Amino acid sequence: MQRSTLPIALVVGLGLALSGCAAPRAHQPTSTDSSPPSATTSLTSTPSPTPTATHTPTAAAPTPTVELTIEPGTISGAVILISNNETPFATTLELRTPEQFDLVGTSKSSSDGQFAFLGVAPGNYELWALISATNTFPPGCRDVLVDESSFRIGVKFGPDKALTSENPSMAMAILLISNLHSPDLIATGIYAVTDLSISSNSGVFQPVHLTCS
Repeated sequence: MQRSTLPIALVVGLGLALSGCAAPRAHQPTSTDSSPPSATTSLTSTPSPTPTATHTPTAAAPTPTVELTIEPGTISGAVILISNNETPFATTLELRTPEQFDLVGTSKSSSDGQFAFLGVAPGNYELWALISATNTFPPGCRDVLVDESSFRIGVKFGPDKALTSENPSMAMAILLISNLHSPDLIATGIYAVTDLSISSNSGVFQPVHLTCS
């Protein structure tokens, strides 16, 4: 905002005009009254200080720490060959990772068909139960079928190569092997394969039923 300034000539003119006029004198009455002058009382108001609110920050409560303990679990079951009756089936079982096909552990079923994998870390796995290592049927069987609701047939080609078939028949797996004409694909076993999932400190019981026909 600009300041307003009067011209110098105008200021001087006003000064002269004022100085050229004599102000009338006020009549001063004379009095012989010698009364003492009236006392003058001066009141000075002292402002009260304005209260100032001071905010003191409150320390945040520490965040609770939750430690999760992951405990290994157990996978167990029994391998049973079903024909006219149920017969325990002694064989070798492998626990593998589903994607990399890494071998996690091996187990053998006992004379009563029981097997177990101890100290299994939580996760997803594949269970491979050997039906035949020579591509031949068990004695008395013309075919072996797995429970197609949860199992499939698997064929291994050495320690790190394998394929699985949704067809539950071992006979179809043998036919598939006979049609493979590759020196790099030599079948080393036909398996019953299923998927498993185990959580911390838990146990999974997985029976393996093989139907002889």
